[in-house]
Parts: sequence; structure tokens; C-alpha cells
Amino acid sequence: MASNNPYPVYCVNCRRAIRETDVCCPYCQQDQPPGAPDINVEKMRQQAAAQAAQAASQPQQPGGQAISWKAQQEAIAARQSQYPGFQEPLPMAPYRLTNAPVKNKSTALILAIIFGHFTWIYTYRYDSWKFWLGLVLSVVTCSVASIVFWLWAVIETVGRPDSFYEQYPV
Repeated sequence: MASNNPYPVYCVNCRRAIRETDVCCPYCQQDQPPGAPDINVEKMRQQAAAQAAQAASQPQQPGGQAISWKAQQEAIAARQSQYPGFQEPLPMAPYRLTNAPVKNKSTALILAIIFGHFTWIYTYRYDSWKFWLGLVLSVVTCSVASIVFWLWAVIETVGRPDSFYEQYPV
């Protein structure tokens, strides 16, 4: 297997890049068994690109996962049978693109009980019109309308699912 890349294969023990002519890993001193899996970097990149293209063509589920847990486990088992000693990295938790705190329903409910229609500031992108309507009508009616808006805010907060707050865009 001739290649321009001086490190096309990895050690079967420590997974560091080694020369394909190395019989022993220079890092962990592990002998490479005859018939050790030839882990070609370019082949792995091509497979990853093909998997990414396939995942992009599949409809995305909420949370950004394109395949089910069972399919992931089957893929891991296939890789482990193809490359003995392969260990899947620890799964990463879903991440957000910002460092803003995640919103939750219990906070929104506490805000609704204490502050009435001001709870809609917590979800301002969706509820800005409700906040401004409540503020204007409360001022015009000398806070008589605030009782109605307080009740509306509490009922709406209780009625919304937890996922609304967890997936709320920041």
C-alpha cells in the first residue's frame, strides 16, 4: 500500500498515527499483529463524508439527531467488528450555539405568579405583543386589566409544554 501520506495507519493499541512500515508502535511499543486492520485516514474521511451527506439528506428529528439510538448502536457494533479494539468516544450532550442559560417552565411559572404579564418578557420573541398589550391596558384602566392579564399569564404558562422553554431560541 503506497501512499503520499507518511502516516496513513494507526496503532491497534493506542490509536496514534504510525508509518505503514512500522512493525512496532513507536509510542506504546505494541507489536502490530499480522493482519492488523489497516485504518486508512483517507478511507475514514471518505466514509465520514458519505455518512454526513447521508445524514444531511435524512429529515432531522427534534434535537438534531438524524438516526435513532438503535441505529447508532448498530453502527458502533459494526465499527468494533471491523476494527478490533475500537472504542466509541463518549457521547456528547446536545449543545446550544450560545452560552445563554436554558429556559425552563418552573422559572416561567414563578415569574407569572409573581409578576403577572411581565412574565412574557421571559419569552419576549414570541410574547412581546402580549406584554405590550397588558402594559398599555393596565395603565389605561388603572391596573384593573392587570388582574385579567395576570390570570392569562399564569394559565398560559401552565398550559405550555416543557419543551417550549427548553427549545426556546435565545
